[in-house]
Amino acid sequence: MADEDHPLAHHNLAVYDERENRFDDALGHYKNAKAAFERARSRIEGHWILFPSAWDEAMADLGLINEDKLIGAQPVKSDKEGVDWFNRDIAVLPFNNESNLVDAPDLLRHMAQARLQAQGYKVMDLGQVDLFLRQAGVTQGGQLAALTPKKTADALKAGLLLYGEVKIFNEIPLGIYHKREVETVLRLVEGATGGVIWENRKKILHEGVPQGGNAGVKMLGQLAKSLIERIAKAPLKEESEELVSRSLSLLPCAASK
Repeated sequence: MADEDHPLAHHNLAVYDERENRFDDALGHYKNAKAAFERARSRIEGHWILFPSAWDEAMADLGLINEDKLIGAQPVKSDKEGVDWFNRDIAVLPFNNESNLVDAPDLLRHMAQARLQAQGYKVMDLGQVDLFLRQAGVTQGGQLAALTPKKTADALKAGLLLYGEVKIFNEIPLGIYHKREVETVLRLVEGATGGVIWENRKKILHEGVPQGGNAGVKMLGQLAKSLIERIAKAPLKEESEELVSRSLSLLPCAASK
């Protein structure tokens, strides 16, 4: 199989296009990834196999964006649907953690902040947010339930609040089988009213077994990748970046000035 026709090659191009807000191109690459997978199902090579259902989900999301059934990450005016998206400070709050990894909320929170900034939002500095929250007695996401959104917004002087919940953050190596899974719920809330103006639940799942020759070498390569990620304090980095990109790309993106 030619490298350029490998499903993972098409997949990586699709993820890159999503990050760059080129959604039509991303949709095409996801379709190509699924088609390439079907052509080479019995002889596919790679560290792991992406289940086609993951591409189906990605294509469904992109289809909704293109059909404008969701608020898509397209340049819009800030008064769309009565929401002032870009002229108010937005605070990315500490994420609540339901996973088994202590570092997962902080990793995903920083990625969410960077993504919102790239889409044109006035995102508050995380250190400033944490300082205000500590003064209110909050040091982690699970404690935010004790404060109403209005109290939180007033303490931070923020117009919008991004809440996050880490549902799953898991990597399972079982012999030659490998599973990498991240799932979150993100929720954007009006500080003044506490009303939810946007919510998205997303899961990224990569799983499978090395196929073709040198399966043992490929398995060791996957284990080495996991070790390097943990040393760098960025476990499941690829899946986390893909999840944050696909979730927040469903929010409006500021028009270029």
